[in-house]
Amino acid sequence: MRKPKRSTINGAVWLIGASLLGLLAIPLLMAVRILTLDFSAIGLGTVLVLVLVAAGGVGLAILSQEINGHLDDLERLRGDVVMIGGTTTELPRRWSEDARPDDELKRLAGTISDMLGRERAQRSRPDARLEAVVGAVADGLVVVTDSGLISLINHAASVLLGNVRAGVGTSVYAALEREDVIAAMARARAARRPASAMIRTVDGDYLATRVADLGEHGGTALSFHATVLETSTGVSHDLGLLDRLPAKRPVDEDTPLIDLPVVVLDTETTGLNVRSDRMVSVGAVRVHGSRVFHNANMDRLVNPGLLIPARSTAIHGITNQMVAGAPPFGEIAGEVEDFVRDTVVVGHNIRFDLAMLKRETERAGLPWSPPRSLDTSLLVIALEPNTENLNLESVAERFGVEIQGRHTALGDCLVTAEIYVRMVPRLHDHGISTLGQAIRFQTKAKEIIGLQEESGWS
Repeated sequence: MRKPKRSTINGAVWLIGASLLGLLAIPLLMAVRILTLDFSAIGLGTVLVLVLVAAGGVGLAILSQEINGHLDDLERLRGDVVMIGGTTTELPRRWSEDARPDDELKRLAGTISDMLGRERAQRSRPDARLEAVVGAVADGLVVVTDSGLISLINHAASVLLGNVRAGVGTSVYAALEREDVIAAMARARAARRPASAMIRTVDGDYLATRVADLGEHGGTALSFHATVLETSTGVSHDLGLLDRLPAKRPVDEDTPLIDLPVVVLDTETTGLNVRSDRMVSVGAVRVHGSRVFHNANMDRLVNPGLLIPARSTAIHGITNQMVAGAPPFGEIAGEVEDFVRDTVVVGHNIRFDLAMLKRETERAGLPWSPPRSLDTSLLVIALEPNTENLNLESVAERFGVEIQGRHTALGDCLVTAEIYVRMVPRLHDHGISTLGQAIRFQTKAKEIIGLQEESGWS
């Protein structure tokens, strides 16, 4: 329910209440005069009426507060439904854990969750059938991305290549010789039809392989003849790894958020003083509109050139030994610049990370050009001004995002990316549909911006 409707309800409550109290005051005063026949008792009656009016006013205030709280909860539930619309995401756990058992909002949230669950089950049925078919195939089957990440592998291939080496999200080159795979993929792509190849394993064995380019669907399918029939079946996959990033286009303030090329970025450092502390890790992942491309990421350790304090290692787990052989920032600055070029940089308290990037770039004697940026912490407070805790864990819980790899640069990036893509429909629901509107919208969080500036995050 929107604020104009809320104002109308609150105004009506106070108007009706005041009218009732006013009407009540007249008969009370008259009763005092009639019963006592003492007009001086009017003073006592007045006191009595004032006490009743005060009590009524307190009651009205409590009623108004309850109405506002209920409307806030309704708006929060509506926002969560908007946030997860069209996805397989569930409503945040608070709707099942925090609400009272007899709360009508909990029952409404439960009904919505049940509907979403039935829809997910219906949509997953064809996938489950396909998984059963692929898992039952005796030949080994692996689907890899253009960069060699395994996005699907059935049980036969897992046995053939070694399940320690080959799994979803790992590189196929841990099991197969890179040169052989790349050459076979190129041959199949050039011929526009499946090709046969003998591909070596890293152990030196040769596998007769059928190689098929998947064309516009992205990636390549490798199938191997299995000489031993296994009784177990099954298939593991994350076919989203095959998604290809849309081509970058020029970005301006009129670019729609739904078509915005984004890099979610995070750094780990020796401390929080941007003037004296140094970077020890930088992570980033690509997002386009409301889709996270997990396979388009970077995760680099950085040699800070000074010892990492134990208190910082306790937070991010990066030790002096881990960065001893890592390059200084100047050697990877070009890689970072290429990754973020022609995108908008997003992060949680991103001003800190950009300030660190600026200082490291300047220390390396390189030019610095500040990118356009959006800060998820500012957007949260602009969307929900009553939010009290803005740390990443609390915001992730608020948006129904599972925490994994916390306090690692790439881990924090992936969490922040999931928060951001859930924000896009919420922003659109608030009339924020372009980059320029989002940049202006986040400036509503003036108090947080002031604190960031006081910390030197600029």
